[in-house]
Amino acid sequence: MKQKNCLIFGSTGQIGRNLIRKLTKNNYIVTAVTRNCHQQAYVLKTQANAGYIEIVESSIHDEKKIRNLISNTDICINLIGILFEKGKFNTFKNVHTIFPFLISKLCEEYNVKQFIHLSALGIENALGSKYAKSKLQGEEEIKKNFPASTILKPSVVYSVDDKFTTSFMSLLSILPIFPLYYGGRTKFIPIHCSDLTEIIYQVISKEIKSTTIECIGPEVISLKDILKRLLKIINKKRPVCLKKFLY
Repeated sequence: MKQKNCLIFGSTGQIGRNLIRKLTKNNYIVTAVTRNCHQQAYVLKTQANAGYIEIVESSIHDEKKIRNLISNTDICINLIGILFEKGKFNTFKNVHTIFPFLISKLCEEYNVKQFIHLSALGIENALGSKYAKSKLQGEEEIKKNFPASTILKPSVVYSVDDKFTTSFMSLLSILPIFPLYYGGRTKFIPIHCSDLTEIIYQVISKEIKSTTIECIGPEVISLKDILKRLLKIINKKRPVCLKKFLY
């Protein structure tokens, strides 16, 4: 049976790196797209079985190169997302709406077998957020352009090198006071990165199409309790700030 080629946008993040390991281990050929081969090529090569990965440098704004990549793939996976806007090009609209519109349109044009897009859980309830609005608009464009697409909506994704828990641990290590919005009552259903990559692998291997999947972990936990656990892990005590802001 012919080996399938998986084209991954957003390959250098925690999800992308774990997914590369999973796919190449299971005999999928991966084309990993990065903005900077000089910085990222070595790291990406260490994630894959030898001979199963090709690393390509491209901007999300380079339509000609993106078109060429999509025309030569079986499966397209978009993991690109940002939490903060930076400059006039790295905006929520460009990253979460315009880019998904482009690649879903090209996937339909070139009859790509599967298009898998990573969105986010709960954005329907945060319409005042530019981040959430851009994500929802991206989903709508994808569904119009490529009805057979699979959209995954994970909660917070964590691992040993995620940006969520590690950022909080860094702040908790240096700040004497950690103020919380809404008293830390915001709820999360965190999913481990390995569980999310397993879901993506199952979507690919079982050829699941035309659906939206909410990807969550086994536990509902508040931000307050997440911070309490992180404080325990880093062996820090903040009795004054915890009493004032967390309890």
